[in-house]
Amino acid sequence: MFVLNIKKNIMKIPVRNMKFNIFILSISAIFLQSCKTATPIMKIESERAKIDQIDQQVVSLLSQRMNAAMTIGQIKKENKIEVTQPGRWNEVKNNLRKKAIESNVNPDMILKMYQVFYEESVKQQQDLQKK
Repeated sequence: MFVLNIKKNIMKIPVRNMKFNIFILSISAIFLQSCKTATPIMKIESERAKIDQIDQQVVSLLSQRMNAAMTIGQIKKENKIEVTQPGRWNEVKNNLRKKAIESNVNPDMILKMYQVFYEESVKQQQDLQKK
């Protein structure tokens, strides 16, 4: 019950306090690990709370990424530059693959995710070109 109450309260804190949220989650995780009465369900809830916070960060970062892509799209439009830049996309993929391997994350999964981000960025930039 303690963890569930903590989770509910943390989720009410705005994203701008993310470092504080992570601090609180870390404290609760330490508490749960040291508490001999912590049930597996409590431990799972603690880990799920961490995932929820990370998901919020990911969405916030993707929003920032899309905003940057749209700024680039506006610059391309103003200067009559093609939307797609294959050399840049290849560079991004190579960097992502390298970083995924260094981080012990499946590079194919990362590349699939970023393919979706790339396609959405291109679509939005193309729509911007038509305006």
